[in-house]
Formats: sequence, structure tokens, C-alpha cells
Amino acid sequence: LTLVGTLDYEVAQQYVLPVRAVDSAVAPDSPLFTTLTITINVQDVNDNRPVFNPLTYAAALPENTTAGHPVTRVLATDRDMLGLQ
Repeated sequence: LTLVGTLDYEVAQQYVLPVRAVDSAVAPDSPLFTTLTITINVQDVNDNRPVFNPLTYAAALPENTTAGHPVTRVLATDRDMLGLQ
């Protein structure tokens, strides 16, 4: 088997390929054959940047806010981590 295109884990995580081998039988109307299935699992690589949603955050705090007080909460997603969160 030879890879003829690119792989993208975020598009397809697995390929299942049926393979059939046929012999060159003496009687051409009844060749012998066997089949098997090859399963190829695509491994993910870190090829996508995290994306903040929304893109801009703002916060306002009184000047007497104590240390350790939460300022705001941000959200970011990463296509490489989809399904793992």
C-alpha cells in the first residue's frame, strides 16, 4: 500500500480497506482468492492553534479587589482536542 494523498485526523480518524488477492489459476473461470480487511488508524498531531471565543475579553474590578479574586473566565477550543475535553 502507498499513501497517495494527505491525512487529516480531524477529517477521518480511521480508514478500513478491503483487500482481495487472486491467484493465476489454471482454470480461468475458477481462480482461487482470499480477502482481508486492513484498518488504518490515523494518529493526531498538534497542527491546529487554540481559538478564543469570543476573540476579545474585558473586565472591570474595583481597585480594592483582594488578591486571588477571579478577574474573568476565558474559553478556548482546539480542533486537536475535540472529543477529549
